[in-house]
Amino acid sequence: MIPATTGSATPATESLSRRLVAAGAVGLILPVLLVGASFVLMSYGEENGRCGHFGCAQVLIWLWEPGRWLAVAAGWPLLRLFHVRPAWRVTVVAAFFLVALWEFAWAYFDDSVGLVLLSGLLTYPSAAVATDPRVSGFRRAVIVLPYLAALVVAALLG
Repeated sequence: MIPATTGSATPATESLSRRLVAAGAVGLILPVLLVGASFVLMSYGEENGRCGHFGCAQVLIWLWEPGRWLAVAAGWPLLRLFHVRPAWRVTVVAAFFLVALWEFAWAYFDDSVGLVLLSGLLTYPSAAVATDPRVSGFRRAVIVLPYLAALVVAALLG
């Protein structure tokens, strides 16, 4: 049973593993929603003859930039729905982690679409643990430092 929560405080009875799994589910759902919306719009474009030079796959290119930020914004209500509290902290930290991974993937890998789409599976659970008040400062640093390193490497390579 999921404990009832009031406010934005993390309940003491919420297990860290449950928080990790719920945040991971959110990290998986968000890219699925983005890709699903792209396929719906691609089918709409095919029916109405509105596909561009690259065919209806161009919809993916059009949707990528705004869609990934809409997916990040949609993380907050999904985290609330999955009872990860405080959801806004996890969303903000996950957004930082996502940007670090996206920049690293684009700077270091030629074909980074898979890493970018699956980055939510890494970042949302990491952010959930990093923002948990029961986690020590050393463990938070162990979680945050790889993302900072990825951001620095991406800045140096890009």
